[in-house]
Amino acid sequence: MKKKREKGIEQLNRMSGLRGFPQGKDNPAFESLVDAMLTAPSLAAMERFVDEWLKENDVCPVPKSIYDAFKPPAPVSEWNTGCQICGGTGWISFTKRVAIPGLKPYDADSAKRCECLINRITAQGGEV
Repeated sequence: MKKKREKGIEQLNRMSGLRGFPQGKDNPAFESLVDAMLTAPSLAAMERFVDEWLKENDVCPVPKSIYDAFKPPAPVSEWNTGCQICGGTGWISFTKRVAIPGLKPYDADSAKRCECLINRITAQGGEV
């Protein structure tokens, strides 16, 4: 656990140049970030999170952002396994005819989101 905590602190310190980064030794806000970082499933996941955050943001994350990044996916039991359209997978498979000038037309396997998946995503505050 100590190694994971040290790695979490090391990764958080990579973000020290971002606006809103907690300053000062023993800052409770920094400790909250460390606690959130410790929910990462692995040391590599911590590093990936910081890599991606630094690519996309110029503001320090709040603990919720870190907790959300490492939140495990919803168990399958929470999925709509009773969906009559997709059977709970969230995807509808179909075949469509593709015609490209100069090529012989062919059938291509394709998939689209089922309405039940769209509803799950939006119910959790996500965007489709």
